[in-house]
Amino acid sequence: RVPAVRALSSSSETPAPSSLDAPPPNAFAISRNKYRKHVSSLRSRYAADYAREVAAAKAQDEASAADAARSRAERRHLRNLRSLEGARRDLQQKADRAVEFQQELAAEAVRRAQREARATRARELCLMELEAAAVHWYTDADA
Repeated sequence: RVPAVRALSSSSETPAPSSLDAPPPNAFAISRNKYRKHVSSLRSRYAADYAREVAAAKAQDEASAADAARSRAERRHLRNLRSLEGARRDLQQKADRAVEFQQELAAEAVRRAQREARATRARELCLMELEAAAVHWYTDADA
């Protein structure tokens, strides 16, 4: 830059330094401090953005883990309900089979009693026929 030329008045004044003349002696330090503050603010902003992203990712991971746990619990609950229903059905079938078995035993006892009654009646009839025919048999007194 070319320094600006200032007209001198008639008095014996020394020219005042213009802002365009030379930079102040601490201009580099001021510039460096501005740069450091700017970098510091950028780093702070980036750190805050990163922290927000990490927190959002963590929250999303926790939410997905909670959803997965909830769905596992629901599947386990449904599986337990199916198992319980199966156990109830098995118990009902077992009770039904026990009732049917008791009914079959009772029916078999009735059939057995009827069969024994028929056999007893047949023996009685046979004995009656034999007794009726026995009077006509010839028997030897020596025998």
